Amino acid sequence: MNHTEISLATLLGADAVVTDASIRERYLLDWTRTFSGHAEAIVRPACTEDVARCVAWCAQHGVGVVPQGGNTGLAGGATPTGGRPQIVLSLERLKKIRALDAVSNTITVEAGVVLHEVQEAAADKGRLFPLSLGAEGSCQVGGCIASNAGGTAVVRYGNMRELVLGLEVVLPDGSIWTRLKALRKDNAGFDLKHLFIGTEGTLGIVTAATLRLLPRPRQKVVALVTLPEPEAILDLFVRVRDAFDAGLTGFEFMTGSSLRLACAHLQRPAPIGGEGAYAVLVEITSPHAGESLEEELLHCLTAASDAGVLSDAVIASSEQQAETLWTIREAIPEAMLRAHPQFSAHDVSVPISSIPLFMRELDALVATRWPSLATVLFGHVGDGNLHLNFVTSVPIDSTDFARAKAEATESVYRLVNDFAGSISAEHGIGIGKLDMFQKLESPAQLELMRRVKDALDAQGLMNPGKIFANA
Repeated sequence: MNHTEISLATLLGADAVVTDASIRERYLLDWTRTFSGHAEAIVRPACTEDVARCVAWCAQHGVGVVPQGGNTGLAGGATPTGGRPQIVLSLERLKKIRALDAVSNTITVEAGVVLHEVQEAAADKGRLFPLSLGAEGSCQVGGCIASNAGGTAVVRYGNMRELVLGLEVVLPDGSIWTRLKALRKDNAGFDLKHLFIGTEGTLGIVTAATLRLLPRPRQKVVALVTLPEPEAILDLFVRVRDAFDAGLTGFEFMTGSSLRLACAHLQRPAPIGGEGAYAVLVEITSPHAGESLEEELLHCLTAASDAGVLSDAVIASSEQQAETLWTIREAIPEAMLRAHPQFSAHDVSVPISSIPLFMRELDALVATRWPSLATVLFGHVGDGNLHLNFVTSVPIDSTDFARAKAEATESVYRLVNDFAGSISAEHGIGIGKLDMFQKLESPAQLELMRRVKDALDAQGLMNPGKIFANA
């Protein structure tokens, strides 16, 4: 054990420090296996007070702190960087569900609770925690808050920010700020929780949260639709949104090739015929039992078909079939990684109305300048979030791929910026997007963020090297 490990083991107990080399590795490498780093120690505190003691020790000794949840991010936001000495502080042992109030529709949980466990706890009481994403079986509440996670139901329920009522946070000096009030209305001064939502642990470490719950849907209908062109996606979106309003819970887009890639990975036939160029997964829900959502959706899709908007459609006839359709959509990232070892993953957003033109310009740009690359494109049309990935159809020289990847990334991020979009819709800036973020963001925005950072973390110890250059 080195000096840092010995000191923190003495402070927190030997079981709080990971020293086994084979176990340490998983804390130092991100999910995409793109980013890795070195840490003086891997620490797993057992409670908020231990997190505070650990952070206070780091502040005293000038050691950076990299908070880590389920380590499922795609931008390297939970991976240590070079430069100053750092530790990885895992929240995985903070696993308590502290309270659930079905009357107030709230649940208070610690940061290390896995998202799926929150969903199950709510369901046991007849309630719904609506945040849903592909990594929900391993991502943790603290990480979802730090990245302001979105997922597949943002079109109805919003990002994580809309679901957080209160927080408990360990600040950079090791003090604890607690504001876990289960209130929908609280205008007593600044709403400081927003300083810690979506800021990637650069201002403090979330250790617990009070979250909103909602009524569980009594009806759900899911359909998979294929469409001939990008413009048809928006046409169908407007039709469905106008028909169901807040009942529209998911509107997931994927290219036809992405759909077929996922089906091949799952070793199952495509659930819909034809070779549609694009596909959309639609989910409609209602808290009321008396409506006939399936009939209403069928009517909406029939009208769209008569207008030439869609190529084909299938409506799930059972809960199991609905889950199968969602499984295909959620399998795309893993299917891509298995089929294309050379890849570059990007998470962007553009105004919904701009999606078709953006897609056309993207395809033209890649085809013209980087013919060795193909795109795997899918995402959440209902909130403008596209998951854009560059892959190689056949392996190419690693140096050539690295050059094409870097050039394509910068060009596409500039294209996103031209469309008044964001280069990070869900996964944050982390390590992977830091350079482009600094290039594309306005000086006024960067300066204001820096002032907030300096005010709360003058030593620059909270998740150093993320969001802020040279921090």
